[in-house]
Amino acid sequence: MMYDAYVLRVIDGDTIECAISLGFGISITRHIRLYGIDAPEKNTPEGVGAKNKLTLLVDKEHVQLNCLAKTDKYGRVLATPNHNGVNICELLLKEGFAKPMLYSEML
Repeated sequence: MMYDAYVLRVIDGDTIECAISLGFGISITRHIRLYGIDAPEKNTPEGVGAKNKLTLLVDKEHVQLNCLAKTDKYGRVLATPNHNGVNICELLLKEGFAKPMLYSEML
């Protein structure tokens, strides 16, 4: 399902917090785990770089979330954010800020 959302903050290189519009003026706030990618841990230089890149791309921006009907083992919504027609997960992979992650590893 596709939802309009506003990125409240970037938590790390593969997790964001969003206010998600449900329509009719109703929104919810959820942690979003970027689907299909894995960024380095935030306490490493590579992880800081991944978080900084994601921050530059989407922090305080409106995005469209393509959500799966699943959450990960920590209760985060699995989704792919798109901003200005750009798939953010694909961009992070292409630019080397993340590596691919299998769906089964996310659950």
